[in-house]
Amino acid sequence: SRKIFILGPSHHVPLSRCALSSVDIYRTPLYDLRIDQKIYGELWKTGMFERMSLQTDEDEHSIEMHLPYTAKAMESHKDEFTIIPVLVGALSESKEQEFGKLFSKYLADPSNLFVVSSDFCHWGQRFRYSYYDESQGEIYRSIEHLDKM
Repeated sequence: SRKIFILGPSHHVPLSRCALSSVDIYRTPLYDLRIDQKIYGELWKTGMFERMSLQTDEDEHSIEMHLPYTAKAMESHKDEFTIIPVLVGALSESKEQEFGKLFSKYLADPSNLFVVSSDFCHWGQRFRYSYYDESQGEIYRSIEHLDKM
């Protein structure tokens, strides 16, 4: 079966490494996505991971936002894949290298897919967001303008 790794940044808990879910499935409006317990076991045995509490798992949106899209894209193959959700903390450069080395063997397997949440957009004062600047014209021009500031 195919494996889909879904990596997302932590927003709700401070992490200095990565964390794994403590549940077996993630529910979506379409169908349940099964977490690959074999791969989770391999990752856990490295000693490099923490376990997410159920509350952290439910509060976190960086992985969750990809679940319905994954379910829809894989709908005709829903019994042929599992997911490996990984919550990524604020990693030091050395930890980035360690996790990169660990995940490289899975990345090298062409039957695996990696979905990495860039967490592109945040709105609200806590994120110091910028309003859409209508004076720049179309929204893509406003984004280009922000990129050049």
